[in-house]
Amino acid sequence: MYNGITLERWSYMQGIAQGSIWPPFEFKWNQWKHTWKQKLAWLLWILTWSSMGLHSASISAILQPQPTYQHVLFDDLIPCGVDPNILSVNSSLNVTVQSQLDQIAFGVGLQLGSYYNQLAGNTTTAFATRAFVKDNYGYAAIGGLINGLQEMPGVAINAQCSNTPHSPPLASLWSSVFPGLSLPSINTINGSSYFNNSISITPTSSQAIITSAPTFNLTGFQQAMYAIVNASGSGGIITLDGQGNTLGCIWNAIPKLVHVEIFNWTAFTLYSEDATSVPVPVGNAVVAAVRGMAEAINLGARLDDGYGAGINPLMHIETWEMLQVLIADGIKGPVQSYTDYCFAKSIYNPNCFLNDTSSQLAQAQTQVCRSNNRTIQQHWRFGNENNLGWLAIVLTMGFGLLTLYMVWRLWKKPQIKGIDPFKVVDGFDMGMHYDMSRSMETQVFQVKNKQVVGKQQRWDAREGSEELELMLSTPSSLT
Repeated sequence: MYNGITLERWSYMQGIAQGSIWPPFEFKWNQWKHTWKQKLAWLLWILTWSSMGLHSASISAILQPQPTYQHVLFDDLIPCGVDPNILSVNSSLNVTVQSQLDQIAFGVGLQLGSYYNQLAGNTTTAFATRAFVKDNYGYAAIGGLINGLQEMPGVAINAQCSNTPHSPPLASLWSSVFPGLSLPSINTINGSSYFNNSISITPTSSQAIITSAPTFNLTGFQQAMYAIVNASGSGGIITLDGQGNTLGCIWNAIPKLVHVEIFNWTAFTLYSEDATSVPVPVGNAVVAAVRGMAEAINLGARLDDGYGAGINPLMHIETWEMLQVLIADGIKGPVQSYTDYCFAKSIYNPNCFLNDTSSQLAQAQTQVCRSNNRTIQQHWRFGNENNLGWLAIVLTMGFGLLTLYMVWRLWKKPQIKGIDPFKVVDGFDMGMHYDMSRSMETQVFQVKNKQVVGKQQRWDAREGSEELELMLSTPSSLT
């Protein structure tokens, strides 16, 4: 400073010295000579930098992408569900149509011997027009969307078996589905056995009785089967093997409105709601599936396979798990074909039904409902993680108002042409109350006798150079 320094050099040195974000307040915590304004200034700066940090964090939070879904509604028409109390095992469908539906369910029941493996392998169930994820729901899927959502009438199959730990006695399970009916007994005549009931039971329009064989002579692990299926889809099954072991299972078909998602043409259940109606083919589909199981048992399959129990306990599949999935798959196939064929193009096909349209069931079958079928396309949007987006909005508005206030305040101040108060050099000019042109950045100054003076050189060819001192401000003490 004594030898002389330019403002340009001073500006550079000051920029290097101010490497910190903190303003150069001369504040020492061990001294209490400062006024409350100085302390308040520090607190305000701390608050300002903290707010800026929170603003940056909140901006980062709302920039985190979140998935969102957009739907285009197709709302295909579908057959309405019907009251399960009006169903009958004597179908009101065209004989040709009903036989085709029964064949689909029968084929599912025939797979009894392999269904434990299928569940352990997490396979899907495929029919002519649709693939399904295996679960305990019986329903159909509609439309040609690769990915979509829809709501379909269906049933949930809940099964219980007597070989499950802590299971109620078989007699209690049986009476829960067939009130008033006792368990079938085993009679043997001339070495041949058959199932019999203490109460005579005959097939009716509301119940179907299925046996693997009228009489049997079992050896080893061979099984015989006896089952009753209600028109609503509920039922029970009892098996006996050559060693005298008895196994009984029951299941209930609970009406549900199934919320279905289609992903890559494969349908699966998202969740379900309680309902009062079921698809028309439910009862007959279960009857056909159980008949397929009876035929599989005749060929050597067993209801209690015990898959994985001795090989890999982690892969063990319980009998009740397998049974409810198999019956649900036996429902999916016929209900899917019924929906595709009888209600093609959302218009019911009268050739699917009997000529007698006066019955309550026949009239119910011709009614159509809406599936709420819609696309499911994933998009991304900015989120509001931990509600920090609101903080970003508040801080942005706060900084904006503060900026407007500072602009308004500076605009009210006296203006000096050619001076930018936000620059170090021009700030020094203003502090000296001297209007210096931009060419004065290279002017040399020096400190003499506690005064800031300008050193000006004038060159003369004859007399050489002469130093002139220019007083630029009133004398002031320099610390």
